[in-house]
Amino acid sequence: MTISESGAGYRLALTRIATSMEETGMSFHAPDDDQLDQAGIAAADLSEDDLLRELEQLHRTRHETFLHAPTQALQHHSERTAELELEYLRRHPEREIDPSRLRAQSRERS
Repeated sequence: MTISESGAGYRLALTRIATSMEETGMSFHAPDDDQLDQAGIAAADLSEDDLLRELEQLHRTRHETFLHAPTQALQHHSERTAELELEYLRRHPEREIDPSRLRAQSRERS
């Protein structure tokens, strides 16, 4: 899978999330390429260690943010997560994929 394919798939997922949020009265705008650097240090400028550390922190705090944060904080959290995840995919287009995480494998287990 190329970065454009993984990035396009990720953006499609963000579009679906945004649609679901808007249906419940929340607004969510997946960041476009020009907006990605507006939330803290631009992901592209982070060292590999800093990128991974920020991703781990965002993933660790996601559930609490989703359940208890105001809408604006949830939106900011989602946008920053998207920015950092897209940067990770850009840097690691050939990342290791666990075969058991693929849909065909999931169906076989069911």
